[in-house]
Amino acid sequence: LQWSQLVMFVFYLVNYFVIVFFNTALVSCAVKRFSGGDPTVGYGLSAAISRLPQILAWTLVAATVGFILQQIEERMKFVGKIVVGLIGVAWSIVTYLVVPVLAVERVGPIRAVKRSAQLLSKTWGEALVGNISMSIAGFLISLPGILLLIAAPIAAAMANSIWVAAVIGVLGLIYLIGCMIVTSTLRQILLAGIYLYATDGQVPAGFSE
Repeated sequence: LQWSQLVMFVFYLVNYFVIVFFNTALVSCAVKRFSGGDPTVGYGLSAAISRLPQILAWTLVAATVGFILQQIEERMKFVGKIVVGLIGVAWSIVTYLVVPVLAVERVGPIRAVKRSAQLLSKTWGEALVGNISMSIAGFLISLPGILLLIAAPIAAAMANSIWVAAVIGVLGLIYLIGCMIVTSTLRQILLAGIYLYATDGQVPAGFSE
């Protein structure tokens, strides 16, 4: 590996670890809440810390796959990039429920992938509808932020001031970041609900069948 590639892999590793760690904490809280409990932030963090070996192992696998696909895509021609893209989509589908599996079942990365694929085969319809609904909702609540970013240069031209654009642009970015946090959180709660539905057949409170 060249230094640039090594740095990129380390970035993938750290990025994946942070995401998986806090998503595991969130899913643990959601599962406890769906079971009638009253989880706290401390409970979620403790649950994620207790699963550090599984999280680290999965992070290494996910980062390696993501890094390899990215490196291959950079070296392939147009058709090759399409093929690699399809492989990436397939990987995302197969690993869709890995985080809930890690949070609840405490298994290794290979077992987590197999379990995720098994559970998804039972609930692919619910997962598809849930993802489409979340994507539409995310887009709709993001519209004000998008409109603010579009309006920033227009307002600057009308007011003949770059500061107007800066203020409006910053407000738009802050709003969009907030939307990303909310939708990401809701998506993990959705994953927890789908996992519970796939494992015991019961619709969690707050979800319609």
